[in-house]
Amino acid sequence: MITIKAPASSANLGPGFDTLGLSLGIFNILEAEKSDESRLVIEGEGSRYLPVGDDNLVLRSIAIFYKEILKSSPPKLDIKMVNNIPLSRGMGSSAATIVSGVVLANEISGKGFSKDELFVLASKIEGHPDNVAASIFGGMTIAYSDLSGDHHKANSFQPQEELQIVLLIPGASLSTLEARGTLPEKIGYQDATFNLSRVALLVKTLLSGDLNLLGPALEDKLHQPYRTKLMPDLEKTIEICKKAGAYGAALSGAGPTVIAFTSLSQREAVLASIKDRLSGRDFDLTVIPCEVDRYGVRIERS
Repeated sequence: MITIKAPASSANLGPGFDTLGLSLGIFNILEAEKSDESRLVIEGEGSRYLPVGDDNLVLRSIAIFYKEILKSSPPKLDIKMVNNIPLSRGMGSSAATIVSGVVLANEISGKGFSKDELFVLASKIEGHPDNVAASIFGGMTIAYSDLSGDHHKANSFQPQEELQIVLLIPGASLSTLEARGTLPEKIGYQDATFNLSRVALLVKTLLSGDLNLLGPALEDKLHQPYRTKLMPDLEKTIEICKKAGAYGAALSGAGPTVIAFTSLSQREAVLASIKDRLSGRDFDLTVIPCEVDRYGVRIERS
């Protein structure tokens, strides 16, 4: 039996559009072994409606690995998926599923590819590298491409241990495609320069541990202002997090989840204050604490 644990992720983190990713301590779990008959069982998130045939994302990822790497079809597998990452909430559920699939295929086939090599294929399947990078490598990741834009790479580092997270997860889902549809085709130099300064400040802040700089470091002019069309409570939610004592907050990925940053010593107080400030408001939000996952995808054999 092979067990794969792939973490959730939060991309963008304010200014780092399609570039920055943070691995989160919430995991999808894949248990698999070779079998005489193919079978897929899904538990948890999406168990009532996700497909269990060849169009399932994990099965498609396995099939792509075998087709592109081995020029063959995958063996018959008995697979159980336990999905703990909310779907279509901006928490990298599809990236975690793809990562699980390619990592499982790598283990089953015995190819022994490195995380760097698997990242290239997983990014190709996902279509963008930020969530995939965080799910594979853990910690904070910076995804980038060569000058042609065809080949993705990633670099990771560990934020200071004091950094803690509170997630505000809406009950309603939002597709990434719909969220991207709100974005303009072109942006101005001033907005680009604004975001460049914030990305540099954010990376410096997470490396140095000076969390007081997170407020301005999480500011963005490239995607969040446009996505408020679909999430009218976004700015109010971010302001609630700040008033509750969080250092800063931002839209997680394409949304609609909001990620707020606090410290280990203040996390419980901030969590309680956010819940208190949301009480009585017509916001359908689940508020949970979360740690940074510092390892990335895990593999266990039994």
